[in-house]
Amino acid sequence: MKTTSVFIEHVIIGAEVIAWLFAIAANIDYRVLSLVKTALTMTSVSVILVGFCYVLGLIFDRLYDWMFDHILFYKPEGTAKRVFLIKEEIKSSKAIKERYDATYYEFALSRKRIIRGTAINLFLISASLFPLLYNHGYKDLSFAVLFGGIILGIVCLFVYIKLLYDFFRKISGHVNEKDEEKLNVIKKITYGQIVHAILKDRFCKCHREKPSLELSPDLRAEYDRPKAEQDG
Repeated sequence: MKTTSVFIEHVIIGAEVIAWLFAIAANIDYRVLSLVKTALTMTSVSVILVGFCYVLGLIFDRLYDWMFDHILFYKPEGTAKRVFLIKEEIKSSKAIKERYDATYYEFALSRKRIIRGTAINLFLISASLFPLLYNHGYKDLSFAVLFGGIILGIVCLFVYIKLLYDFFRKISGHVNEKDEEKLNVIKKITYGQIVHAILKDRFCKCHREKPSLELSPDLRAEYDRPKAEQDG
C-alpha cells in the first residue's frame, strides 16, 4: 500500500511537470499539441507516459524539496519542530517515524509531497500557458490563467504550512506528553505563529536558531539544556 501510494504521488507530480513542459514546447511549435493529442489515444504510448511521469516525479520531487528548504522558505520543517519544542535528539524524520505513529507519518508525508509539488507546478504551468494563450488571441483567458495559477500556487504554499502545523502539533503532543507546562505552551501555538516563524526564518537569518515563542525562564532553561545533561 505504501509503495502504491508513493508511486501515485510521483506520477501526479510528474504529470504536472509534463503539463508545463508540453506548454513550453507548444510555445516553440504549436503542432506539439496535435502530436500530444494523437499520442494520448495510443495505449502503448500512454503506458510509457505513465512511467515517464513517475521518473520525472522522482527527480522534481527532490528538486522541489530543495527549493522549499532554500529558496521559497528556509527549512520550514526545522522551524516547525523548533516552535513545537521538539528537541534535537528526535528532530530527524526517521526518528519521528520510528518512535511515534508511522501510519500518520506516511499519510502526512504524502500530503506534504503532493501539495509541495503542486504549488511550484501551478506557477510553472500558468507561466508557460500565458504566452501560448496570449499569442493565439485568448488574451483575457491568458491573464485569468496566469493570475489564477499564481493565486492557487500561493494558497498551496499556505496549505503546506498548515500541514506542517497539524503534523508537528500532533507529534509534539506525543513528545512532551509528560510535561504539563510544555503541553500548555503547545496548545496555545496558532497557525499564524507558525506562518510568522517560517517567514521570519526565511528573511531574517539571526532568527533561525532561536526558539520562536516566549517561554517561562524555567522552561527556557530546560529547552536549552544539552541532551547529555538531561540524561545525566
